[in-house]
Amino acid sequence: MQSVSYHRLWRLTRTLSLLVVTILLFGQSADAQRRRYRRIEKPTYTQEGWALSVGLAGFDYESDLIEDYNGQEASGLSLGFSYGFSPSVSLFANLTAGSLDDKVFNRDSRVGYLDFGLKASLSDRGRWRLQPYGTLSIGAAVFKRELDYEPDEEYYGGTARLAGGLDYFLSRSTVLFLELGIRGGDYERLYRGSQRFHLIDEPEFNGSSVVFGLRLKL
Repeated sequence: MQSVSYHRLWRLTRTLSLLVVTILLFGQSADAQRRRYRRIEKPTYTQEGWALSVGLAGFDYESDLIEDYNGQEASGLSLGFSYGFSPSVSLFANLTAGSLDDKVFNRDSRVGYLDFGLKASLSDRGRWRLQPYGTLSIGAAVFKRELDYEPDEEYYGGTARLAGGLDYFLSRSTVLFLELGIRGGDYERLYRGSQRFHLIDEPEFNGSSVVFGLRLKL
């Protein structure tokens, strides 16, 4: 009876030992799995995905078109869409429009730009909330001015822009940004009422701008 009792005790001890080892191994595996998922789920601040941006824009304007407009200031709005195909690189389309502070002729004069470009940021794999970035874009430009006794004039041409700025991530999907840029281009066509003219001399324009706004990831 004593041998039987020892035999049962041995089997019970072996079963309990296997059960403890299994529990410990399972616990370590589950803990490692939790740590792995914790690393994956850690908030990252990247450019990936679709985003919508709105901002307030201020810029100055100089052109060979009309010398009196040189040094004029403008203020307006900026609206953009972007798609980030990697954590730090995105493509964007941006529309900026504003009214010139026309102190010379005291008329309603407006400028507008449609830009398509590439944006690259420094993000350390999404670990930085504050991320510097640069953009390069090309697009179209329009300048419109009202005349007293003649049809309004609209000038169209091409433009290129180089800019740099800072993104600050309030969260993974909400970003404040401040951007400084310079642009240049020339006007190629003039529309006056129903008439269209090709500008042979192609007057140039240039200027700088600052945009402060909010970007929301969709």
